[in-house]
Amino acid sequence: MKLTTRLYVAVALAAAAAGCHDGPAYDPENVQTLEITLAAGTNLGTEDNPNADRNLRFDVTARNRKGEVATELTGKIQSYVFFLGALSPDRSSGASSLQEIMLVDGIARDVTLNLPTAYGPSSLWLEDEGEMGRPSTFAVGATPTIWYREPYLSDVQRPPVPATRAASPSNYRSSLEGKQVRVNQSQWGANGKLVVTSVATQAYTVSDVQCGAGGVPPCMATPLGHMYVFTFGKPPVGIDVGTVLKEVRGGVSEFVGFTELNFPRQDLLKDDQGNVVNNPAFVPAPTLLTSSNVSDNALMEDNEAGLVELRNVRACAPKSADDLDRWERFGQFPIDMGGGCGAGSAPTVATRPISSFNPLVNDGVELTRVVGNVRNVAGASSSGSFSFWTINIRTPDDLECAVAGCKGM
Repeated sequence: MKLTTRLYVAVALAAAAAGCHDGPAYDPENVQTLEITLAAGTNLGTEDNPNADRNLRFDVTARNRKGEVATELTGKIQSYVFFLGALSPDRSSGASSLQEIMLVDGIARDVTLNLPTAYGPSSLWLEDEGEMGRPSTFAVGATPTIWYREPYLSDVQRPPVPATRAASPSNYRSSLEGKQVRVNQSQWGANGKLVVTSVATQAYTVSDVQCGAGGVPPCMATPLGHMYVFTFGKPPVGIDVGTVLKEVRGGVSEFVGFTELNFPRQDLLKDDQGNVVNNPAFVPAPTLLTSSNVSDNALMEDNEAGLVELRNVRACAPKSADDLDRWERFGQFPIDMGGGCGAGSAPTVATRPISSFNPLVNDGVELTRVVGNVRNVAGASSSGSFSFWTINIRTPDDLECAVAGCKGM
């Protein structure tokens, strides 16, 4: 049986919109809907058994108010995919449609289209936006829901264009920015976990980790498999380092260059006795950053919101106006990784208010070990655009000094 759906646009809205264009007055008998008939045997999938095939074949029939074929429509219509609460490509960004579809006398037969990466319940969306010399009819149409798997954390974090070593990290926006996502599984299946790696006053971070057979620790971090979850207040009870999430959902946004999940809802994994599963051994070892790899922005993007480690670097007292401002406002200070204070791509370190370490009185002190979550900071100021990485420690123990008592100085 063929699968057919019709989506109608209110006549009054269409008439009002059409009035904004030059050309003949809007006729209510004109095109009202774009009927999509999927090819027989099309697999729509289900929530429990999602579809992996993104190739669609279908017919399109434009219909008028009476349900008859709108033979007066000959022209190109636009196509999008609707998933996670929004259309893609994003028209507000000026992006063009997936593919233009040519209708002749109101009909297009045996159209083939490859949907881009979509997640969860999705639909092909067609719309007549008009073209040069032909005003839009504002008719639309959509397929029944096609179920694809929900995204992994790495899908949410991944930028539209693969990160490169030299490209500015400010270009690494999530390809799912503006979407409402639901992450309900590790990409490693039964051997993986969604584990909390840090907890702050208004947020926590979660990583998708690959553990041993059956999910036994130790566990390894996944490239791009980390997320900063901004809770707008104290994280829910039960969210602690080592807590395992059953799922987390929320809106994807970019805050000064940093990918976040906002307005979250999370379900904690519980054992057979109803206790929240928590084991700090699930937390992966941090990625070691050195003077030779810290300039690799692709590596840094792979670890955004994940745990990283610095060894044997030196604290630098903030001296420039920008550095002093970052210290006063955000508790960040530059470091020397062997090339001088703040040289090259060396990240800043953020310790306040977690630690009482003061770089102003510890200038040049060796930091034997620094562990924390790495984040990108990008934006513009009166002095121009900026983009850099910073490491936020989680506890006072994440900062170790070569000088006794330096944390309290």
